[in-house]
Amino acid sequence: METIRQFAAMVCVAAVGCCALRLLLPQSALEPVLRVILSAFFLLCLLLPLRGISLPEFSAGSALFEGEVAGGQQQLSERLREQVEQAAGDNLRTVIDEKLKKFGISGTNIGIKIHTSTAGSIDITGVELMLPQEYAHLSEKARAYVEDELELPCQIGLIGEDNEDGT
Repeated sequence: METIRQFAAMVCVAAVGCCALRLLLPQSALEPVLRVILSAFFLLCLLLPLRGISLPEFSAGSALFEGEVAGGQQQLSERLREQVEQAAGDNLRTVIDEKLKKFGISGTNIGIKIHTSTAGSIDITGVELMLPQEYAHLSEKARAYVEDELELPCQIGLIGEDNEDGT
């Protein structure tokens, strides 16, 4: 409390001193310069108590905090990448499903092969269509649409047909 009292007294003395000097100095062309000097002096008197305040060091804590931030950024980046891949796949599935319905094909399982580079670009590397058995005769039409119109490699399989792995 005594420190605050001393500070307040010092500020008052500095303010009175600056006003007295301004009144005592003659009017001249140097008056603006003197005003700046007195203002700077008063500002220094206000800031003088802050010179003893030291900021806490965050060296050990900041390294830990930076690690947490980097981990959080990586986690956020990974989640964002997954969401972008999911959205791109869903959009492509919707486009393909709508076109297949125009061909009269429904109940198709559509698999999208997506690769995301480290730079963040998304590459759709292929499409897998699993058609119900009753639409086997339209499989080439579906493949042609995906490969020609969408310019993506397409693999066609039939639901219920034995795959190479025996499933």
